[in-house]
Amino acid sequence: MAELEFISAVNSSLHRSRRHSSFVNLWNGSVCYYPAAFHPNSSVMCRFVTESPSCSYYVYYIDYLKTLFCTLNLSWNSGYVFIVGLILVFLYGLLYMIFTYL
Repeated sequence: MAELEFISAVNSSLHRSRRHSSFVNLWNGSVCYYPAAFHPNSSVMCRFVTESPSCSYYVYYIDYLKTLFCTLNLSWNSGYVFIVGLILVFLYGLLYMIFTYL
């Protein structure tokens, strides 16, 4: 008799209502995100980059964030312009190589 009560209790507990998807927290903390305004100075960004462990994930040889904000002392805007400038120089160099040697 006790076994039947146990089995019915187990079966009734398996039929509970579903929880909403907002109950699940999928945050893993692997995003280096500065939640304040996008115009902090270089010392604030350097402190944020060095103190937050999520900014050092996926760094293998060169830590570009520490290089931009700590070594070169660039602010957010000038760091953005610097990165975009490097990408454009690389792309123009690639186009030059393609059209010169093709």
